[in-house]
Amino acid sequence: MSETQIFVNFIITTALIITIRYYFYNRFLEFSNKKMIYLFFLLEIIVSIISRTSNNSSNFKIVFIFIFFEFIISSITCSAKPLVKLYTVILIETIMILISLTFFIIDFKLYPILNGLFIKIGYYKVLNTILINLGDILKEVILFLLLTAISSVLKIKDHKLDLYKQFQLIIPCAAIYGISLIFYNIQIINIGKTKYYLPKIFTNTYYLLPLISVFLIISIFISAYTFQKMLEYDRENEKNSLMKQQLNLQFEHNKNIQKLYRSTRGTMHDINKHINCLNLLAYSGDIDALKEYLNNISETIKKLDSYIKTGNVVADAVINEKYTIASNEGIEFKCDFTVPENIKIEPIDLSSILNNTLDNSIEACRRIKNKKLVKFVSIKSIVKNSFLIIEVSNATDIGIKYIKNNIISAKNTNNHGIGIYNIKFALKKYNGTFDIKEEKNKVTVNMMIKI
Repeated sequence: MSETQIFVNFIITTALIITIRYYFYNRFLEFSNKKMIYLFFLLEIIVSIISRTSNNSSNFKIVFIFIFFEFIISSITCSAKPLVKLYTVILIETIMILISLTFFIIDFKLYPILNGLFIKIGYYKVLNTILINLGDILKEVILFLLLTAISSVLKIKDHKLDLYKQFQLIIPCAAIYGISLIFYNIQIINIGKTKYYLPKIFTNTYYLLPLISVFLIISIFISAYTFQKMLEYDRENEKNSLMKQQLNLQFEHNKNIQKLYRSTRGTMHDINKHINCLNLLAYSGDIDALKEYLNNISETIKKLDSYIKTGNVVADAVINEKYTIASNEGIEFKCDFTVPENIKIEPIDLSSILNNTLDNSIEACRRIKNKKLVKFVSIKSIVKNSFLIIEVSNATDIGIKYIKNNIISAKNTNNHGIGIYNIKFALKKYNGTFDIKEEKNKVTVNMMIKI
């Protein structure tokens, strides 16, 4: 090919590849913002020019430098985990190599025959250029279709991947890339000053090369499909765990209501008995016995006075239960919490919010090792601008720990993580917000719910 033909081919293939990369990055990773899109095109053009001037695509060093540059571009312009970006770069390069390997037999068998016909016709240069460009365009079209199919199967943007899952994603693709790269780079062997083309030496064997390439492409699809199913399975497990916790909360809610009902009924029964006894003592005229009896029932009166009332039956049941638990464990429990009558929140959601936040606070106090630190749990509420603001704070002597942006408990990582998830899930239904503030020996959770 002449310099002009090579330049035309470079412009066409570069434009197509950059466009395909843009489409796939945007669909698979997503660009950070619009400015990053312009930066992406600029950097891709620069890298393409650098790779062309190297003029040694079969060199392993050049290949890995190109991978490195593409990874840097994706890291700067796109939003995703680093290993996911690296997977995206390797995936594109792997499929491009496999497509080229699939076309190897066509290059060494069909092209020479067509070139012979072009020479006879007399328009060899023009027709040869058209043929090469059409071949490259066909390869890019196949690349586009395959990447579109993979991005339809594997929806990375819908999931948050930890480091372990990122390695699970990238390792199969990297292995296939390594195999493909070896196959691609052994096609031409330099011995001294002589070049040996293996497809010409082992022609019959190389008829299997397209089949091997297709098999490896299918393997990439199987790997992507399997990984997506694994992510869906994990999400389903998470939903099941959430459902189980919601059922447990519903059970606890019903139990609290029953306990509150029994407690109220028992107290009323005791009061009726006390009134009857007081009447008998009063009518009998035994003033000393009457005074002694009044002193004996003071505990019952204290019980009534200490009962926390919030204006909401659900909140009463939950907070009083947590108050009892905290008091029994030597944890000071402060409550300045009321629920507006006009609040539009389902009982199960209010129960979930209060249960989980107070459980987390009590659990934090249980884990305090500093004996000089006063253990306390405090819950407050205020109404401001049509919003109910709930503040729950507790003492602590350790910092907040996070896994996947969730607070975790050293005692039970899974349940604590689900608890925070339940709080956020319930708040989200009412356009609420969730915020955590950490101070010295104190953690405060602020939640806001629209009334």
